[in-house]
Amino acid sequence: MEISTQVLFKCGQLNYHTFRIPSLISLPNNILIAFVEGRKNDQEDHGDIQLIMRKSIDGGLNWEPPVILLHYEAQLLLRNPISKEFEAISKYGEITCGNPCSVYDKTTQRLWLSYTLDNSSMWLVYSDNFGVSWSKPKDVTEEVFGIDYKVWSHIASGPGHGIQLKNGRLIIPCDYHLFEKSRGYFSMLVVSDDHGKTWEMGTVSDARLDECEVCELKNGDIYWNIRSYRKKYCRVFAYSKNHGDDFEEFNDDLELIEPVCQASILRYDYKQYEDQDIVLFSNPASKTRDHMTIRVSYNGARKWEKSILLYEGPSAYSDLAYNHKGEVCILYERGENNPYESIVFSTLKIFD
Repeated sequence: MEISTQVLFKCGQLNYHTFRIPSLISLPNNILIAFVEGRKNDQEDHGDIQLIMRKSIDGGLNWEPPVILLHYEAQLLLRNPISKEFEAISKYGEITCGNPCSVYDKTTQRLWLSYTLDNSSMWLVYSDNFGVSWSKPKDVTEEVFGIDYKVWSHIASGPGHGIQLKNGRLIIPCDYHLFEKSRGYFSMLVVSDDHGKTWEMGTVSDARLDECEVCELKNGDIYWNIRSYRKKYCRVFAYSKNHGDDFEEFNDDLELIEPVCQASILRYDYKQYEDQDIVLFSNPASKTRDHMTIRVSYNGARKWEKSILLYEGPSAYSDLAYNHKGEVCILYERGENNPYESIVFSTLKIFD
């Protein structure tokens, strides 16, 4: 099987130390957009982190140059003794703008991007012209979570992609931590039933789970695939029969070995395959972060019949899509000495 691969982001490019956390979305007109975190000073999850995007208008053959999509700066404030109000006297500090998760609304043709600031608040922007321009960012933290989030130690959207169900519902996979111990980690779904006018917190998972993705199966069931801290080195999954309002039992999938890492899930319903129940899954299929692999299920993720090794070396986060030729596309982290040296884009023809 021929696999085409190109490096989209590389350590040191544009004066960024590291690029991480890929999100990939396929749009009409053969457009693909890749979102990543640009980590300015080091590889760490906290610090001066910005959101960067690249766009392709030919299904991933060629890519426009990277652009900074979102960059926040903290301000040092001083109270004015006359007005009794605070005024900015300088900019300082570092803000973490990360965890990109994209979802496309086919009805309104609006592309949504969720992200978090300092892993403590959730924000949304949208584009009505496939990423050419974007709305003003909106903080939806209290709208979605009420006051619950104020006692959380961590909020993250995605990362990766969300989905739109056949009934129009938009779903953004997220997670939160009650405290910095895995027994306080939970996956959750954030949903909108009015095309993004309002958003609310949906189903919450069992404990010891966090980063996740979902897909809608042929029969309308929702399949939820989740990173696990149960110390079994495998993914956890659950099914919903009511559009994600609640889920059946959360089970270990011993076939899907993982090193405790993010993974991607995608229903492949391209043209002549839309009546089949093909599900794709990608992750480093190992107990360490290496062996980036795509698995294929032909029965709604009940069994994984096919496995394709993309890269044997160090690799970590990934996101799946397919382009308008039906080629499977994957954006993933990989390197020679560690997984975070670059983010590459690959296409492969699995079903020819």
